[in-house]
Amino acid sequence: MSPLPDVAVVGAGVMGASVAFHLAAAGARVLVLERGRPGAGGATGASGGLVRMNHPHPGVAALAWESHRVFEEWGDRVGGCCGYRRTGFALLAGPGGAAELAARAARLRGMGIAVLLLDARALCQLQPYLSPAGIGAAAFEPFSGHADPARAARALLRAARARGAQVRPFAAAAVRAGPRGASVHGAAGEVRAGAVVVAAGCGTRRLLAGAGVRLPLRPRRIGLCRAAWRPAEGEAPLCTFVDETTGTYFRPAAEGVLLGVRTGGPARRGSAPPTAAEVRAAGARLARRIPAAAGAALEEARTGVDAYTPDALPLIGPVPGSPALYVVAGFSGTGFKLAPAVGRLAAGELLESRAPELHPFRPERFAGGVPVPAAA
Repeated sequence: MSPLPDVAVVGAGVMGASVAFHLAAAGARVLVLERGRPGAGGATGASGGLVRMNHPHPGVAALAWESHRVFEEWGDRVGGCCGYRRTGFALLAGPGGAAELAARAARLRGMGIAVLLLDARALCQLQPYLSPAGIGAAAFEPFSGHADPARAARALLRAARARGAQVRPFAAAAVRAGPRGASVHGAAGEVRAGAVVVAAGCGTRRLLAGAGVRLPLRPRRIGLCRAAWRPAEGEAPLCTFVDETTGTYFRPAAEGVLLGVRTGGPARRGSAPPTAAEVRAAGARLARRIPAAAGAALEEARTGVDAYTPDALPLIGPVPGSPALYVVAGFSGTGFKLAPAVGRLAAGELLESRAPELHPFRPERFAGGVPVPAAA
């Protein structure tokens, strides 16, 4: 009889793939269970792939900073290609958010991150096709950019397999903790392991409910599409943006601009495409910032479902009362840029090392239904 895996990872999106890779690299026996095509669905399949450090929570910014170095050195650290492109990244805030953005930029510089605070005029000199309307300040990271989430997940899984991990199609229905480990249950039977990592995105809550665990995760549809617009020949290449003034993000992509689409309707619709009205509204938000993109064809619209928490911070760590169950979920729409660091730290904890960097994200902060205040 073959030995039980040390860890079974439920979910082969970019988070599960990163945990599996780091576990396998440390010599653990790893089994990855995925119901669909790895890296193709869920939040990973509908992620814009932004790689940047600007975040209001310093713990998230620190994870993003560590992960950024991995994206930059992906071929040496992981192998294969994650599609990373250094374009520069700018977060745009309105006049009312300029002071907070300046304080955040100063904190990032204190961490060693290159970030410049620009006014609307300086930003438009850098990106001359932008409209300055509504911009109070912009925090610009010259070394940030974007990557391809699906390619990154597949590369991590290939690297995990090369280090001995196994990947098995398995539709998980529940997980349970036992006296000597944990187990995953589905129509195909039972899989036992020393520990189980639940990195199943919006399915995490349902799976853990089978173990009597209630987590405050709620599903939300996320979407994106491509606008067939490019800077004119000779103009500066497009940077990657989060525009808080219009409530969208956009970045360069093959044959145009990838941009976020606000999607409504029940999350159970899963990957049902955005409505025509939702896509048109996304195009209108892009045109408010890039007037030349008005009327550009909008194509390749798609959606996925991500898991959100009440405080918009992830759940990472052992399940309270069930140390053989470990959760990695609830990234609230901003998880991709954290995946390399989260995978390393979670794998280390599962192999009995400490990770104080993950303390702000412990599931037990919601004990009694009230989150522990986030670090300032």
